[in-house]
Amino acid sequence: MVWWPLRTSSTIFLLRLVVHLWMRTGLMGLPTITARFSRLNRPLTAGVVQLGVTVSRSSGIVDYYSAGTSAVEVPVQDSGALWSAIENLLKDEGRRQELGREAREEMVKRFSRPVFNRRLFEALLRIFT
Repeated sequence: MVWWPLRTSSTIFLLRLVVHLWMRTGLMGLPTITARFSRLNRPLTAGVVQLGVTVSRSSGIVDYYSAGTSAVEVPVQDSGALWSAIENLLKDEGRRQELGREAREEMVKRFSRPVFNRRLFEALLRIFT
């Protein structure tokens, strides 16, 4: 049974289109109430491609950004605050670029392969020694 209704080439096209649209605006809005795995990777993706992010604070997702530094945080279910944050960032290209730069640096410092490998090795040492 196929769980995704699109062919791989269609899926890749849609993903490229979404990334293209994100890159054109320089901004990603991420309103969340609860964090599911599919939503957790969005701040990571935005950080990797240096996008400014507006995000609603919810459990789990707060581990993937720094409020005020790599993302603009808004209260959960406050559409007015979300709209205001997005509107302000769309007007301020410098702030969007700053958020994107900081997000990229944060992703590299916290989630890059060498960092992951070191943390995994340290965890295994604690378990087996």
